[in-house]
Amino acid sequence: MNEVVRKHRYEIQVLRRKIKEKRPKDVPKNLVWGMDLTRKIDAEGNLNSILGMVEHKSRFRSSTQSTGLIF
Repeated sequence: MNEVVRKHRYEIQVLRRKIKEKRPKDVPKNLVWGMDLTRKIDAEGNLNSILGMVEHKSRFRSSTQSTGLIF
């Protein structure tokens, strides 16, 4: 297997670059949303959870707000 990869290293690099640079398919607005939960320590040492939601088409951020809950 290593030998095959070594022989075709350049072709593999070209294909990886094409895949990486390929534009995503166009999707209707409000069809796909992404969500992320992260935690941040404030100046007082409290751990805050932050929920972020993004609509993929427009990259609209509906709101980012601390939940005040500790997980």
